[in-house]
Amino acid sequence: MNMRKRITSLFIITILSLCTLNAASASTSKTTTVDHDVYARIAAAQQPTTLTFTAPAHVKLNQLYAVSGNLTTANGTGINNARIWGQSLQGDKWVTLHRLLFTTNQNGSFSDRWFETGLFSKPGSCHYRVIYDGDSWYAPAVSNEEIVAIS
Repeated sequence: MNMRKRITSLFIITILSLCTLNAASASTSKTTTVDHDVYARIAAAQQPTTLTFTAPAHVKLNQLYAVSGNLTTANGTGINNARIWGQSLQGDKWVTLHRLLFTTNQNGSFSDRWFETGLFSKPGSCHYRVIYDGDSWYAPAVSNEEIVAIS
């Protein structure tokens, strides 16, 4: 019986020692060198942007037509070398069309000529817009929606 008490006592002491070691190691904390507010400061530092988009109201199938737009800051300064993506409304979701990528010039303007073919379009109407994802200086933006009637 004496041996049983010794083993039980030893077992209890071992468990308490392990619990004490775990509590001691958990209570120490490491300081981090990462500034967790950096992302909030970047977002707050982003300048607001405005994105416009124009397209004709009516086009013919298999005919080129011009589209254009402009990306500016709140005070009207053009944003140079920004990537602008074209999107199409498909059902109830806006889908980015990777074949429709623009890059703005020094004035924040972009333009292109589009071609509605029977492969991608059919007579009816298409809804288009453009988006800018933003960067560390400029906030993201979504343009107005343009509805293009195709005949």
